[in-house]
Amino acid sequence: MEYGAIVLIPPILTVVLALVTKRPWEPLIAGATSAYLISDGIHFFWPWMDGIYATFDEDGVWLMLCIGFIGVFGIILEDSKGTYGIAGWLRKFCKTERKSLFFGWIIGILMFIDDYANAVTVTSTLKPVIDPMKTPRELLAYVTNSTAAPVCIIVPLSSWYVFFGGLIDQEDCLKDVGSGFEIYRGAIPYMFYGWVALFIVLLVIIGIMPKIGRMKKAYKRAKETGWVFSQESQRYNAHSVDELTQVQEGNPWNFIVPMVVVIAVTLKTGDLLIGLIAAIAAAGVLFICNRTMTFYEWVECLYKGWADMAQMFFVMMTAIFVKVAFENIGLAEYVVHKVSPLLNADTFPVIVFIVVGLLAFCTGNNWGVPAITIPMVAPLAVATGANVYISMGALLSGACFGSHACFFSDTTIITAKCSGISNMEHALSQLPYACMAAGTAIILYLVFGFAIH
Repeated sequence: MEYGAIVLIPPILTVVLALVTKRPWEPLIAGATSAYLISDGIHFFWPWMDGIYATFDEDGVWLMLCIGFIGVFGIILEDSKGTYGIAGWLRKFCKTERKSLFFGWIIGILMFIDDYANAVTVTSTLKPVIDPMKTPRELLAYVTNSTAAPVCIIVPLSSWYVFFGGLIDQEDCLKDVGSGFEIYRGAIPYMFYGWVALFIVLLVIIGIMPKIGRMKKAYKRAKETGWVFSQESQRYNAHSVDELTQVQEGNPWNFIVPMVVVIAVTLKTGDLLIGLIAAIAAAGVLFICNRTMTFYEWVECLYKGWADMAQMFFVMMTAIFVKVAFENIGLAEYVVHKVSPLLNADTFPVIVFIVVGLLAFCTGNNWGVPAITIPMVAPLAVATGANVYISMGALLSGACFGSHACFFSDTTIITAKCSGISNMEHALSQLPYACMAAGTAIILYLVFGFAIH
């Protein structure tokens, strides 16, 4: 059933409530419930319950398990003090905030396999180095997320490449252009948001781009009070500020070995979950052998890691619930249908970027939105004569923007959690930079849309 323009109410309600309340969970519930009120009226309750059940599909369970084991992996690295060992090495070369963050930027680029693993690695490595420098955690989260999401779309070895290349490969109308993975690789130069976002991060690190908005306020707080995170985010940190800023020693191999295992196994199997489980098991063997911790202390890390992610579970499951609710009312189909008459070869890429970016931003679903829109965009690109590579680059750039900028997307939530701040603090402090990158991408898609067919 088509519901008309009323389907725009739930995403608008979700975003407005998130901005007003600065709460991660309640706006999602309100948005999803309003969607079911549209589709089912006063009899919405049982369909609403069916939507909750639908969040526990195979992909939803995989995501939940990944989040839990990411929490365990982070706790194990922290409790083993392996990150402090790496931090000790870094302090010999990274004597300033600028050098430390630049090194983190490089690590983020090298950790191209998966944005989740990227967030865990960069934050675990940098926190012990930059906390004593009184660098706000908001900047750590921004550097991490604005490197992780973009690099995962522009390096053709990531989980994004496997997933989206497979989706594009299913489109029969593109068979004459090439395989899905060939088209993905051809689209990489045109993934303008990813390239620009990476460059802006570098400009912020070296000081050419000034601190603005919430980021400027975070620096003022750190300078005046010494707090690297706000008092509101104290609950996300197990230690006090004084403890966090103390220089501590650790064995760097307690960090290196688990990281090598998670990268190697993930590359071998193509599954981050398996990589995390293997790395946690390998870490247990290593730590027991080198007497970093006992078997029972390692088991305690399993409990602590899962418990540490409890709030993230609620937010993530609700975000998936929102995706199901919005799919139920046909939000993506309605938007694409309304803008399709406005399309031509020249403006097609920029409209695709804007529409997909807004959908991903409003729903927090940077994987599901492209999965819905690729079957619509591909035939429209062929029909209008638009350049397929630029069009697909625009689509995936829009998804990247949504992943990066949305207040409740999975990468925003996980990066915030790993950085020890709330997802709203992270999202609002990085939003101006994300909008700069998006604005630049829009200009580039306009230029290239008219220049290349």
